[in-house]
Amino acid sequence: MVTTQRIMAGKWKLSIIWFLAEHEVMRFNELKAAFEDPTLTQKMLTQHLKDLQQDQLITRTAYSTVPPKVEYRLSDLGQSFIPVMRQMEAWGKTYQQAID
Repeated sequence: MVTTQRIMAGKWKLSIIWFLAEHEVMRFNELKAAFEDPTLTQKMLTQHLKDLQQDQLITRTAYSTVPPKVEYRLSDLGQSFIPVMRQMEAWGKTYQQAID
């Protein structure tokens, strides 16, 4: 549990993984726009992406083009976390119904 908590610590990490699971491949600006939240700064998104890449949950592919093109996708390890997220989503719905 401590390892999972350390890896997922950060306000935006679970959402990044969720968006990549839904869209498979996303560019930085697509990820930023997906949040629709002005409090998410470019610096914070960049840091979370670097953390997730370091933890081997996402991969970053940079293309030598002008302008530069970078794509993010879930690694196999990241994909293995999707069933856990789906269970968390189901629990959240059950919880919401219970308190309503």
